[in-house]
Amino acid sequence: MILEDEPTLPEVQIGFPVLPDQETRMEIFRECLRVCEEQHKSFGCPLEFVPHLPSRILDVGDNKVRLHISQPRERGDYIALSHC
Repeated sequence: MILEDEPTLPEVQIGFPVLPDQETRMEIFRECLRVCEEQHKSFGCPLEFVPHLPSRILDVGDNKVRLHISQPRERGDYIALSHC
C-alpha cells in the first residue's frame, strides 16, 4: 500500500536486463573496443605484444559466432568476459 505522502522509488529493474536490439548492442560493443584500443595504456594496461590465445575462443566476427580451436602458441587479440 502506498500512501500519498510516501516517496516513490525510481523504477528498479528486477531480473535480466532488457537489452537493445542486436545492431545497437554491436554498436555499443564496437565503441567500447575502440576506446579500449585507443586508450589502453592510460587505463594501466601496458600491453605491448599480441598475447597467446586460449585453447578455445569464440570468434564473433561478421555477426556470426563460431568456436575457434587455437593452435599451440597462436597469438591474437581477444577479450575475456566473466560472470559470477
